Amino acid sequence: MATSDKRIRLYNRKFTSISAMDTYFYDTLDKNIRDVLVRAYSSGVISGATLSSSQANTISINEVTNAINYYGYIVEMLAQSNVPFENTAATTYYVGIKVVEVEASDPTSNAVEINSNTGSSEYIYWQEEVGELDNPNNIYDNNDGTLTIVVDSVTETGHSYADRTVRVWLSALLSTASGWYEDITVQYGTNINWVGSKNYIVTTGNFNQMSVKGSISTTAAAYRVWMKGLTITTTDISSNDDYIYLGTVIGKVGIPDTFDQSGMTIISNFGTITNNIIQLSKDTYGDAYIFNSDGNRSSRPVGIFIDGDLTPDVSNYDIYKTNNSLATQITALDGGVVGDRRTVVANDGVDPSIGGLTNTTLKHSSTLALADGLDYNMSLYDSVTFKCIATNTWREVYRSENNFVGTTSSTSSSSSTSSTLSTTSSSSSTVSSSSSSSSSSSSTSSSTLSSSSTTSTITVP
Repeated sequence: MATSDKRIRLYNRKFTSISAMDTYFYDTLDKNIRDVLVRAYSSGVISGATLSSSQANTISINEVTNAINYYGYIVEMLAQSNVPFENTAATTYYVGIKVVEVEASDPTSNAVEINSNTGSSEYIYWQEEVGELDNPNNIYDNNDGTLTIVVDSVTETGHSYADRTVRVWLSALLSTASGWYEDITVQYGTNINWVGSKNYIVTTGNFNQMSVKGSISTTAAAYRVWMKGLTITTTDISSNDDYIYLGTVIGKVGIPDTFDQSGMTIISNFGTITNNIIQLSKDTYGDAYIFNSDGNRSSRPVGIFIDGDLTPDVSNYDIYKTNNSLATQITALDGGVVGDRRTVVANDGVDPSIGGLTNTTLKHSSTLALADGLDYNMSLYDSVTFKCIATNTWREVYRSENNFVGTTSSTSSSSSTSSTLSTTSSSSSTVSSSSSSSSSSSSTSSSTLSSSSTTSTITVP
């Protein structure tokens, strides 16, 4: 919201008018969304909008066009094929997209509805469309159940828009019966009811006016007309905020072939925002983060340490698997910046049905600080998460140990680390730091696990 804008204040059992709900709730919400879009992207074309022609006296855009206008409306216009235009030789025509809101019916049944309180007929929706929208210039009763309607208000006075499609309907419905609107092809020339070359349409009906009220209105304000699709005009709209400007075409006898789209605005900061998203992802998951072009998903690949590497590089990935064929003591982790977290998962070639120690040992040091201060010979699928606290200096923040059915051996050595070991009958045990001082004596034990796979977790705040 801008300064001094209002939104409705709702409270329990409040009585409020329809106009207040419309203006200070729905319109406010819509405006807020559009304000965000305008400030994030500005006005212009995101994709599509390439002008071309393959047929005489027409212009085409053969792909979906995505754009945002000056007022924050999102445009997703389907391909516009062979749109007719005047095509007077050597005349410059400006091409643009204008967003309008038209009254609309149920999209499936094409029905309108009855207001249950007043009994009057009502349109159901406002629908965002592309084209020109206005009241017509003049209405003429042909006295045969049809109307002649001058539509220069949505075309252009003095220029032919013949063969363009215009929809006409009453501003206020009289009935929910069929025929509440018509899509009609524009004609151009002199009609018997008036003098001058004008764009006009001739209806096939009268929108139920005769059956409901017994007369036909010739008041222009009682009707709405919408010319569908692209605006193609001799008026310069390149700097008009009402339009998303696409370019110009020079009229030519037959198929036009001179297009200039150099003045079309391509939304530049759309790419910047996308790059920011990619960078944020890489900051979180490493440089190998993949942002797929289809937009449906992203990939967070897992790295694999080089066999026998004592100081593996962890710059590119969030998670790494070990891959050592012989006994290997990892003494340091290279790469990364302060704040990064990296997880090392033991994945050496050990039969998972047996379990047991892998070939990988994490060696405790001042630059690879393990929580208990001990070297850690990892079992299959054990994992340790480190946080980078200084350049090439990592500290353990989390550990997950996996135990397997089968024969395993484990060794614990005396340590100066203060800890309390608590054991329960559950399948999980936890070592947590405490202020008391105790140490486990050096021992070697061999045991056979009779229970199913369990997990032990060490968490260091």
